[in-house]
Amino acid sequence: ETDTGRLPTAAQNVEMRVYGGATPAAGRVEQTGFVAAPLLFVGPNQVNFQMPFDVEGMSAVWIAAARDGIESEREMVSLARASPGIFVGGNGWAAVLNDNNVLNSPASAAAGGTIVTVFFSGLGPVAPQIPSGAPTPFTPLHLPTSSFSAQVGGQNAPVVGVAMTPGFVGLAQMSLIVPEGLAPGQVSLQITIAGRASNGVL
Repeated sequence: ETDTGRLPTAAQNVEMRVYGGATPAAGRVEQTGFVAAPLLFVGPNQVNFQMPFDVEGMSAVWIAAARDGIESEREMVSLARASPGIFVGGNGWAAVLNDNNVLNSPASAAAGGTIVTVFFSGLGPVAPQIPSGAPTPFTPLHLPTSSFSAQVGGQNAPVVGVAMTPGFVGLAQMSLIVPEGLAPGQVSLQITIAGRASNGVL
């Protein structure tokens, strides 16, 4: 993290370069100049980064890792308006807070009719837009510009609200109402943003 709170775009002399390429033409994607992506983690064999908001509206990009300015082979990556992924803890349970702000678990289950908050990434474009790599401000709320829905235990779950999580980079949250009448125990959870479904979790 930099002194401004934004994620760095270089660490350990490593960059992740994202080359724009809007619309496939003649079966290929035209490469343009690159944007250095904000870095979350850099390891010997792995780099975690935030896909910059600059790619909004593009169908595909090329990415390459660069160390000391020397690039790896570029690889094409397809893009979607949203790509929700619910975070899962080490116990295999979804990152969900109950209405009492306690993490959902077998020992702390949510009751039907209560509100729970699901944490995920891949919300896509929001308004107002947030600079790539910057933590989400606490005000105003940064809301999705795409449609959204949720299912719990195979039933539609009313969504109370969706927004980027203040103070974090790239983290989003959805508050929903747990449907009444579900059998006690583990139930499936899945959210959908811009028509794209997340991973199904418990």
